[in-house]
Amino acid sequence: YCLARRAAGWRVILCTLISRSDGILADFDTVYQAPYNAIIKGAGWAAANGVDLICDIAANVELGSNGASSNPTYSAWWSGDHIHPSTTGYTLAAVTYKAAIDSLIATRMAGF
Repeated sequence: YCLARRAAGWRVILCTLISRSDGILADFDTVYQAPYNAIIKGAGWAAANGVDLICDIAANVELGSNGASSNPTYSAWWSGDHIHPSTTGYTLAAVTYKAAIDSLIATRMAGF
């Protein structure tokens, strides 16, 4: 999909997965999140798959650390369903995403 979007002229930013602990997907953080994030952040994976930039939202410990969505310390960043961030959590993710977009724009504008 990402390669097709690049071929169509789009710039592709792929985000890392954040925590989830609603109980529907058992051990989501260790079974799904960690392996997926490791794959997409691996050396050369982004370029080989048409991704211009990896936006590492999971690097925010409040959103991406193992068990963050059910950790009482980080409860302000999570809604009650333990899947979706709260407004505060979405704001933190947006700051990270904006920084990624800004870096992609700066890289693209450097040649002008």
